[in-house]
Amino acid sequence: MIAEESIKELLERASISEIVGEVVQLKRAGQNQVGLCPFHSEKSPSFNVRENDGFFHCFGCGESGNVFKFLMEIKGLSFPEAAEELASRYGVRLKYEGTKPQGPAPSSKDPIYAVNMLALQYFVRALREAPPQVSGYVQKRQITDPTLKTFGIGYAANSRAALFEFLKSQHVPEETIFLAALARRNEQGDAYDVFRGRLIFPVWLDQKKIAGFGGRIIPQLFDEETLARFPKYLNSPETPVYQKSKILYGIPQALPALRETDTAYIVEGYMDVVSLNQAGVRNVLATCGTALTDLHVRKLTQLAKKVTVLFDGDAAGRNAAGKSFTTFLNSGIDVAALFLPQEDDPDTIALKYAERSTEYLDGLPRKSLLDCHIEYLLGKFGVKEVRDLGSALKGKLADELAEAIHLVRNNVERAEYVERAALVLRIDPHDLSEMVRTAKGPRAAAPGAEIVSEEVSEDDRAAIAVPIEELPRVDRELLLCSMALKDSLPAKILKDGDLCTAIHPRTLAFVENLHVIVNDPALDETQKKERLKQLLKLFGNSWAEYWRSAYTMIKDKSVDPAQAFEECRRSIKKTKLLRLVSEIDREIALTSEDAEKMILVQRKFRLSRQIAELGGTHG
Repeated sequence: MIAEESIKELLERASISEIVGEVVQLKRAGQNQVGLCPFHSEKSPSFNVRENDGFFHCFGCGESGNVFKFLMEIKGLSFPEAAEELASRYGVRLKYEGTKPQGPAPSSKDPIYAVNMLALQYFVRALREAPPQVSGYVQKRQITDPTLKTFGIGYAANSRAALFEFLKSQHVPEETIFLAALARRNEQGDAYDVFRGRLIFPVWLDQKKIAGFGGRIIPQLFDEETLARFPKYLNSPETPVYQKSKILYGIPQALPALRETDTAYIVEGYMDVVSLNQAGVRNVLATCGTALTDLHVRKLTQLAKKVTVLFDGDAAGRNAAGKSFTTFLNSGIDVAALFLPQEDDPDTIALKYAERSTEYLDGLPRKSLLDCHIEYLLGKFGVKEVRDLGSALKGKLADELAEAIHLVRNNVERAEYVERAALVLRIDPHDLSEMVRTAKGPRAAAPGAEIVSEEVSEDDRAAIAVPIEELPRVDRELLLCSMALKDSLPAKILKDGDLCTAIHPRTLAFVENLHVIVNDPALDETQKKERLKQLLKLFGNSWAEYWRSAYTMIKDKSVDPAQAFEECRRSIKKTKLLRLVSEIDREIALTSEDAEKMILVQRKFRLSRQIAELGGTHG
C-alpha cells in the first residue's frame, strides 16, 4: 500500500492545472481557471480549476475532486495507478507500507517509455517516407490520415537494424534498446530489429506513454515463402512496462466513449480496433495477442459496466467466448458475446457499413457467456447438441458446469445461472443447485475466519495502526461493508474518485491492500487467508475485531452491506456538495457584480437540487 507521506508529497508537487490543461483548454478567470468540462457536453465553460488548493469542480455536472480524482476519471485508472502516474511524472519515489506491490520500480520503467517514444518518431517518419507498396497497403486497408494520427500508426522498414542504428544515433544506450525489446542479438552477437517490414501499432497506456508495439506484416514486401514463415501479427516481447496479460489496446482512444456509454466492445486485433474506431464505434478495445485474462477483466471493471466480446463466428471464436465465462465470473460486469457472420470480422464490418457500423452491431443478437460455456463443454464431450448427450455424459458435463457456477459469489447471480443452465441441459434445477452447493473448489473464505496473525515488528505496527474508533463514522461503515463484501466493494471504492479523495488515508490504504490480496491470481485461498491475517495484524487489534464484526454482519439477514455501502457513498457525495454550496455562499458575499451573483445563485440552486435528490443520508 502507498504510504500516506507519499500521497501528501504527490498532492504538494502535482500541478492540477498542468494535468487538467493537457485535456481541457483553460483560461484564467480571477484566481481560478475555467474551461469546457471533459465529463459532459457543454457549450459554455462551467469547469473550474483552483490551483491554490489543488481542486477542480464542474458546476454543470457536479464532478469535482483533486488531481487523483481527475486522473482516475479521465484515464480510467485506479487510485494506485493514478499515484504511480503522478510519481513518475513529478519524480516522487513512492514509499509503501506493509505489502509492497511486485514489479519494477517506476524509475526502471522511465527509460523504456522514453525509448519507445523515440521509436514511435522513427516509425511515423518511416511511414511518411515509405515505398509505394506500403502506402498502397495503407490505402487498400482504407486507413485515413486522421486515424493514422489518432493511433500513432507507423512503419518498420524492411531493414535489418535501421531502428537500432537510429536509436543509437539518438544516444540511447544499447542495454536500454534491448530492455525495451526493440532489438535483439543473434548467435553471432549482431543486433537486429524486432519489427521489420510491418505496419506498426503503438500500444498506448495514455497520451504520453507507450508500453510496446504490435506489427502487421505487409504482404507486398515479401515473397510467398517468406510470408509462410513469418507470423501475420507480431507483438513486443514482455518488458518491465509491457505485460500482455494486463494491457488492453486502444484505451486512450476509447476513454471518452467509454465514459459516455459505460459499455465496451472487446475484439481480438489492432486493425479491428482501428477500423471500428474510424467507422464511429469508439468504445472498442483489444487484447494484445493473448486470450482475455483475469487482469484484463480487472482493468475492464474500471472502464465499463457492460461488455460485449466481439468474436468471429467460427469454432475458434465460439470456443474463446466459452472459455471467457469463468474469466468474467464475479467481476460485476454484465457481459455477452456477439458472433459475426462467418464471412466477416470487425475490420470488414467497419469497411462494409462505415458510419452505420454501430447500428449494425446493435442489431445483432447477443448470447450469454453461460450459453457459450455450455456449448464449449458440449464440444469437449464431442457433441453439438444437448439432445446428443447420453445420461452419463450429461452428468459429467453438469458436474463440470457446477464447479464453474460454484465459484459465483453473489447468491442471486448464482441462482440465475443455475436456473438457466438447468433449462438448457433439460435437468431439474434443484438437482443442479445441489451439485453446485457440493462442488469442489470452495468459494472464497468468508470474512471472520480464524484470525491468527503473523509476527509484525512494533515499528511497522506503530507506523500503520490507527484505532478504528478514531476514524470518521462514514469511514468505519465503509470499512465494515468492504470487509463483508471483500470480493467486490474494494474494487468499486478504488475506482470511485470521490471516495478515494474523501476517506481517511488509512482507510484507503487498507482497502487498497485488501483488493490486491483478494484479487491476486498467484495466491490460492489458503495463501490469501494468511496474507489477510498479516494485514489485520499490521493495522492493529481493533481492525481484527472489526473483521469479526463484518462476519457477523454477513450472517445478519436484516442487514444489506451493499445497501449500506451505497448510503456511505451518498453521504460522502452529499458532504462534498454541501462544502461546495458553502464556497459559493462565500463567493456570493464577496462579489458586487449582479450578473456574476446571478450565475452563482443558479449554480447553488443546481447543487441544492442534487443534495435534495440524495435524500436524508447521514453526514
